[in-house]
Amino acid sequence: MAMRPRSRHGCHHRRLTAKVREAKLSDAPALASLMCELGYETTIAEMRQRLKSILSDKGFRTFVAETDAQICGMIGTLTHASHEHNDLSGKLSRW
Repeated sequence: MAMRPRSRHGCHHRRLTAKVREAKLSDAPALASLMCELGYETTIAEMRQRLKSILSDKGFRTFVAETDAQICGMIGTLTHASHEHNDLSGKLSRW
């Protein structure tokens, strides 16, 4: 995943590269902090419990983006049965 930061004038200055990987339970502190930054008050214990549940569910996948070995984003996917189709459907959430 490549990101280009914008200046206040909308110009791109330099290219940043983010590494994307699957989330781990040990990411709970960084993800709790990210949730708080986004306005979702979350403790480390709460995020750890959520991740335990999500990471053990085969319908969910969670990925994190890292720059300079620090988590800067998260994306979650959910695959589920659908009322509208015979095939599986999905949902994508990003933070």
